[in-house]
Amino acid sequence: MDMQKHALLRCEGCGFCFLDPIPSHEELVKLYSDGYYSSSDSNQFGYSNYKDDVDLIILTAIQRYRLITSRISPQEGLKLLDIGCAYGYYLDLARLYGWDVQGVELNPQAVREASETFKLDIKHGRIQDHAFEDKSFDLVTCWDLIEHLQDPTALLQETGRILKTGGSFVLTTPDISSLPSRIMGKRWMGYKTIEHIHFFSKETLTKYFEKTGFELKECHYIGKYISVNLFIDRFKYYFGPLESITGVLRKVLPSYFYLNPFDILYVRAQKL
Repeated sequence: MDMQKHALLRCEGCGFCFLDPIPSHEELVKLYSDGYYSSSDSNQFGYSNYKDDVDLIILTAIQRYRLITSRISPQEGLKLLDIGCAYGYYLDLARLYGWDVQGVELNPQAVREASETFKLDIKHGRIQDHAFEDKSFDLVTCWDLIEHLQDPTALLQETGRILKTGGSFVLTTPDISSLPSRIMGKRWMGYKTIEHIHFFSKETLTKYFEKTGFELKECHYIGKYISVNLFIDRFKYYFGPLESITGVLRKVLPSYFYLNPFDILYVRAQKL
């Protein structure tokens, strides 16, 4: 995708920010090919090595499912759909928590590996490509995905159709109105404009939920477990090499830790 052909626009009416023009579905399919999960520059695109970070991903998933189950008690037969489920690590854990799980993922290799490794029911493509039954899920999760989508409204409408009344939709997404976004400006990691298309705040998410039949129940910042190598890589991206400082950081920081940068929103909405 040639980013010189795209611009970041803001709606003067509602404040919503988006990439213009919106990439085509064909461009997005190419973008999220096998190279997305093993990128040579994850500051700009994808993950350095998603599968190598499996332990940190699972630790993050445990923290997030504990948060979910503090509000929603999983019971036998309750159904969960994870949209953008990658290699299935979150789904495999959710199954241990007692959920009856399914997933949707655009990357074909990730679908194959997750299906074979964990014996999961994962559909290839987008949620609207599959005829899930009306009101068939109790919980839909969408981790760090909605900002990548060509049409977020279609996601919310389809999620609203397949969720049971009173069911929950849980997502995470960068907050364009956050303090780190305002301080870092165009270097803020949340832009990542090779892959991020839509840029949300609590206010714009609330409007999206209201117009698609949801009520916002919970919204706050959340972090994840990261390696010290990723932390230093991001530090260099923001502040430059500064070898004297990064050398000290390597000595004093543990090999991995939980970090909340206060620019990622955790949102839970209920289907009305």
